[in-house]
Amino acid sequence: AEGAEPALIAEGWDALERMRRCGRRIEDRDTRRQVQELADTAEDVLVRLGEEPQRAMPLRRFLNFYLPNAASVAEGWVALEGLHR
Repeated sequence: AEGAEPALIAEGWDALERMRRCGRRIEDRDTRRQVQELADTAEDVLVRLGEEPQRAMPLRRFLNFYLPNAASVAEGWVALEGLHR
């Protein structure tokens, strides 16, 4: 859809911020590192999309599915750690 790219990219940045926020709170060192590495990779993709927003539509599965779900998994991990304190 015309004009969908900015919205998709904005949603991607929102999901990335969720991952970053969780990554700072995860106590398990290996999981925290994995979340941070995934967030770094996602940020690289989002920066490139900012430079070439027309590429957002071909990457919509990444922006609409993988990135938000990765953020949800990170949030779930934080919640699980909170239950075991």
